[in-house]
Amino acid sequence: MVPLPVVATNTSTGTTAPPVPAPIPNNANNVPLTAQNYVPLINDSIVPPNPNGPRPIYPAFSNHFATGAEAKAWRTQSRGMIKDQAPDLLRVKEFGRNYWVRRIYESIIDISNIDDSKQSCHRRRIKEELAYDTKDLEATAHHIFDRAIGVHEVGWNRLLLYHKEAKRGKLIDLGERCLERRLACICTALQQQKAVVDDALRGGITLRLLCDNPTARAATKKSNNAGNRKRGLKLKVLKKMGVKVPDVSEEQEEQEEQEPEESEEQEDLEGYEGYGDAE
Repeated sequence: MVPLPVVATNTSTGTTAPPVPAPIPNNANNVPLTAQNYVPLINDSIVPPNPNGPRPIYPAFSNHFATGAEAKAWRTQSRGMIKDQAPDLLRVKEFGRNYWVRRIYESIIDISNIDDSKQSCHRRRIKEELAYDTKDLEATAHHIFDRAIGVHEVGWNRLLLYHKEAKRGKLIDLGERCLERRLACICTALQQQKAVVDDALRGGITLRLLCDNPTARAATKKSNNAGNRKRGLKLKVLKKMGVKVPDVSEEQEEQEEQEPEESEEQEDLEGYEGYGDAE
């Protein structure tokens, strides 16, 4: 695309000077720059593939998308799992935003019923530190409300690999046929598990997992907490025995949730398809 000319206007008289052509960017060899001949001016230092190494199992780049918008449309398309049997959807969508955004925000900041460990950084950020801007929390509450509606209108619109579905037991989605029940379960999860608040603030797949099945997401966090506590006790015993163990920050521990250790809550996770897979 050719750059637009620069136009200068005298703010006192309103007169406009003749347009000055904008400079056209050039390549290093002074050839007019296009998308086809663009190369970096820096040495990108990217290591080329090892010719003697294993070959990729995925096909070579094929330039499926001409623009970022096309790529985003592909990334965010529905993969199915639309829970469209909620008769209260239109009622809540039309009239319930103010009520539920307030309830979600209040659940985020509630510190009277927290299950996270006392050493949890997520607990500390809500209970002690005022780590967040309240506008960020309120904006996140709106985001949660919109994503909860999306469960019933769009379904799962990220990679299927990351979708988890509870088939039976305590982790089934209680809000499958009721948006208000879904929002209430989300509020309970936010109230009790401040690691879930972190999920919501991060957005993306973690937020969608929360909104798709808040009961299962909260159970995942609870299991992670139990696994981290058990690991912490083991490390203390090893240190007392004089065994040198690497120091791991508490936040790093909480982020290692892809494969939580088995705990007393593990039996509650039966029937949760994909539980323990990487997120």
